[in-house]
Amino acid sequence: MRIGRTRALALATAVAAVALGGSAAAPAFAADLVLDAPTAVSLVPAPASGDPVAKHVTLNLTGTVKTGSHDITYTFDASGLAGLAEFAPELGNAACTVQGAVTTCKGTFYSQDGRLNQQINPQLTALKGAELGKTGHLKVTETTDAGTVSADVSVSVGGPDLRVKTKEQLTGVKPGSTITPSVQVVNQGSLPSGRLVLVLSGIAGVKPERQFANCDYATGAGSQAPSYEVAICTVNTSVAPGETVTIDPMKFGVDSSALHSYIDVAVLPGEGEDTAWYRKSMTFVHGPAGKRLTAGKPESDDTKPGPPNATQYAENMVSIALDVDNTADFSAIGAWKPGADGHQGKLTVGLRNSGPGHLYDRSGGEAAPNVLVVFPKGVTVAKEPAGCSAVRWENGQEVKNPVKWACDAPSDVPAGFQKTYDFDLKVTAADPVAVVSLQNTRSSVEPGHPSAVMPWDHNPGNDLTRVTLGTKADGSVPTPGASPSASASPSTPTGSASPSTHASPSASASASQSAGAGAGAGSASSGGGALAFTGASGLGTIAAAGTGAVLIGGAVFLATRRRKGAHQ
Repeated sequence: MRIGRTRALALATAVAAVALGGSAAAPAFAADLVLDAPTAVSLVPAPASGDPVAKHVTLNLTGTVKTGSHDITYTFDASGLAGLAEFAPELGNAACTVQGAVTTCKGTFYSQDGRLNQQINPQLTALKGAELGKTGHLKVTETTDAGTVSADVSVSVGGPDLRVKTKEQLTGVKPGSTITPSVQVVNQGSLPSGRLVLVLSGIAGVKPERQFANCDYATGAGSQAPSYEVAICTVNTSVAPGETVTIDPMKFGVDSSALHSYIDVAVLPGEGEDTAWYRKSMTFVHGPAGKRLTAGKPESDDTKPGPPNATQYAENMVSIALDVDNTADFSAIGAWKPGADGHQGKLTVGLRNSGPGHLYDRSGGEAAPNVLVVFPKGVTVAKEPAGCSAVRWENGQEVKNPVKWACDAPSDVPAGFQKTYDFDLKVTAADPVAVVSLQNTRSSVEPGHPSAVMPWDHNPGNDLTRVTLGTKADGSVPTPGASPSASASPSTPTGSASPSTHASPSASASASQSAGAGAGAGSASSGGGALAFTGASGLGTIAAAGTGAVLIGGAVFLATRRRKGAHQ
């Protein structure tokens, strides 16, 4: 049972990943100015009555500048949109002037770290009476003291609106089984789709079987998400407006590690910017000769790629969640190593997944636990490890003398994964006992749970352990990749620890983690991980890095750097 799920939507506007010097994404400090803009956009035709549907065009300017304040000028030449679309800069109280079809907006931005990273979202709206299928262009120029860059965006009236229809949650799936989810594609747009391109991603223990000649297959792995298998399939079939087609059954294998797994299915009107990230960053092989994937009707070699999806937030991707009948044995780690004088020492705490299931907490609803340490009287935290912090608020009340420390844990926890944190402690009491437990949202908010509520963990007794902080060592740290040591005895707490005094924590202590094969152990992120398919700026691109703000005519626009996906 899952506690909650956040469904991912793919946006209709596909913004290409910037490639500098052949790289698939812009580095943290770009050598030159780069204006990241879509090559083409499609607009929803204006209705005969009622308000038309506007579409925002995402533009990102990146590069390297000096720290401090800078002027910036945006110039939008909409002369190529005459009779086709209306343009609006959508920059709030920007200092904008209009001369004919050219709009010029001036403002300033401030860079604290020498990075230029600004995003704006001007708006286009199809004019009533504009001819369906007519194409024009918008020219965008952005100028700073670092230079000038331009982009030309093709703009069409009308386009397909491809949607995926499938069952979005499958329960009772067995490890080692093969599943064939039913997938349909419907075109709710105003123009035929042209060639269909399906992008299939199997994540965390599930992968598409390599069965079709018109599919290319690749395996990827990332720093904040599990390994995944991708198939890009080209079907030479066009879907007419209002038409629904059924995709041939596609097999997905479920391995022994699958627990909370996912299949992402996306459909595109042709390949291009949307699949560029995959093509550049992964090595694909063709499927076996013979059988082709079809959309339930004959293919035609004359079928060409279609225009982009017309709607702003197209549901052209669906994530199928798999609840697999599997288990994962999580356990709390606690080990004390006293110093020579008996009044100080190192407490190692952490968590381990002994499998067989691989927990990938993609949306924050799969109950991935963190580590909680409760210190008794007579114990002072001299140095806290990175990733751990004192619990200073509970039940809406400030805790002046914290006795609890919470340590983050990653959202991707494969079998064999282990993460530990080292606390430097000062001890003045005789043999005080620290309580180390795994906790998650349910155990934190629901009464009666001494440790994390994890329905897939059938051995909850080892989710909590007590460690005596005396003059002798107590507990042990399991060998990474091996079964947990039995020397750290699990127990159930009988009461809460009393408050103690503490020193100001330092972040200089260490945290470590390890993992079994395929763990992707380089990340200790506690977020939900990144999607193996993202439509926000193409399928693989939300490229890396910091935050800036642009001030234009008194309005502040936060420009968050696009983060590279975890297939990223």
